[in-house]
Amino acid sequence: MQDARCKGIKARDSSRFKAQSLRLSAFFLLLVSCFLSGCSRGTFWLQGDRYVAKVNDDTITEYDFKKRLEGFHTIKDIGDKMHIDIANVDYLKILNEMIDDKLIVQEAIKIGLDKTPEFTGDYKLYRLNLSLYMLKKEEVIDKVKVTDEEIKNRYMILYESVRLRHFFTKEREKGEKIVGELKKGADFTNLVEKESEDSDGVKKKGGDVGFKRRDELPKEIADAAFGMKEGEISGLINTAHGFHIIKLEERRVPAETISDKEKKRTERLIFSEKEREKNREYLTKLIETAKITINEDILKSIKRDEEFDGGKGIAATVEGEDIKRDEVLARLRSAPLGRDEDEMDRLKKLVIDSIINQRLLDREADRRNYEKNEDFRYSLLITKEAVLNRFFKNKIIAAAIKVDDEEIRRYYDDNKKLFKEPEKIRMSTIKIKEKEKAERIIGELKKGADFDITASDISNTSAVSKGEDTGWLYVNMMPPDIKDGLNEMEVGEIYGPFNFEKDFIIIKLTGKEEGKLRDFESVRDSIIESLSKKKYEQLMSDYIMKLRAVSKIRINESFMRGLNARGKK
Repeated sequence: MQDARCKGIKARDSSRFKAQSLRLSAFFLLLVSCFLSGCSRGTFWLQGDRYVAKVNDDTITEYDFKKRLEGFHTIKDIGDKMHIDIANVDYLKILNEMIDDKLIVQEAIKIGLDKTPEFTGDYKLYRLNLSLYMLKKEEVIDKVKVTDEEIKNRYMILYESVRLRHFFTKEREKGEKIVGELKKGADFTNLVEKESEDSDGVKKKGGDVGFKRRDELPKEIADAAFGMKEGEISGLINTAHGFHIIKLEERRVPAETISDKEKKRTERLIFSEKEREKNREYLTKLIETAKITINEDILKSIKRDEEFDGGKGIAATVEGEDIKRDEVLARLRSAPLGRDEDEMDRLKKLVIDSIINQRLLDREADRRNYEKNEDFRYSLLITKEAVLNRFFKNKIIAAAIKVDDEEIRRYYDDNKKLFKEPEKIRMSTIKIKEKEKAERIIGELKKGADFDITASDISNTSAVSKGEDTGWLYVNMMPPDIKDGLNEMEVGEIYGPFNFEKDFIIIKLTGKEEGKLRDFESVRDSIIESLSKKKYEQLMSDYIMKLRAVSKIRINESFMRGLNARGKK
């Protein structure tokens, strides 16, 4: 056994620290993170424990209602600046949805779903991930700051560009010969045209590849180019593709004024880099203070094609907690195949480091006992109710849905129009830059001028181009302006001009084909899905109605009137 505290365990990014378990819905992560961090920061006047509705023995408070509204708009407006248009919110609808959710949770608890191993396992995972989110927020996110000066400096680096000429060869000896000739004063452009193994297009331009930003170039070339002066020629640059020589023709510095969009993009980039570094720093700190041992013999002996040993082998220990050989083996089996023994050993090292990092983070998150935090407790309650709600719908409602073959066939026979492929059309086009010219041409065509001859006669001008035959196209994929006109057209008719992507288009319909009926087997699964969805919605609605019929529900009408009145102001 080996003490691994100082033996090079790497603080790799941990998926657990990112709180991104496959079983933890992204929707709930976003919702919960909003609850924990406070998304709308005072947008609502709602506070406190005044009741909005009573559902049997449970109460929906003003605070609950506020959080549901915040969560609703966080999901709706994800990625954009939070803005809640309270005048357009259907408060009663949202409240009734909350009441229905309470009834479902109460029913789930009544029938014992909260005692099932599946629920307790999922709930434990949710709790751990919420704790990990809190830990990351405290130790990483809240400690990362990005200044305006950093944004400006990074922006200048990101958007600075250089105009290069490029010489390429796959042979080092040839590249060194060209470098020697350039040092003696040979013309770079001439050498590119005669000797470069680059594409013909680049060679014809004398190697001119235009302006390129740093992120548009291979790292080796970018590092050389952005350290050069205008007119300077590099030495031989080696990349995975071959050998390169570049000449810096011109350097272009971006404008100092940064748009809001680019400022946010640059800020996110810097924040992400700092976050990763802070992650590594924190993990390194945990590793250095933890008692970790790795059984190198067992780790080296693991082969991905071996059988599991039932948890007998111990690959490592973290603060007294064992990491089983089987856990390492399971991870190895899901990883890419190693080409040789050395690569497999490196892969095992990656796997054991990752598991150790996870265990340390899990232990630290659990040790901090975030249940003391009021927001955490509330988020955990919301999560528990959401999981119970999902369990009830899956175990009770969805499990009761049956769709037989007779129903499927009958639905197909009764709704054949739903299973027809879209109508297809074929057309020829004339694309014109000027509206007046387009109107003159359509006038000539309506008087009887031949479409193909007209297109051919005028297609030589810079302002007009003849489009190729479009081939068969689905009508429903066409832009609305074209689609509306096509509905009234017969084969041979001409339509236009209409504005499309800064041009004016005239079309001639050359073919029209009715959509074919899809065969039964090809749509069978979609029919099952459609019927199941309808039955699910009906069963869910019926169940809710029954629960409401036997439940004591009281809505604070005075509060709702005040809410609606305030929203209209």
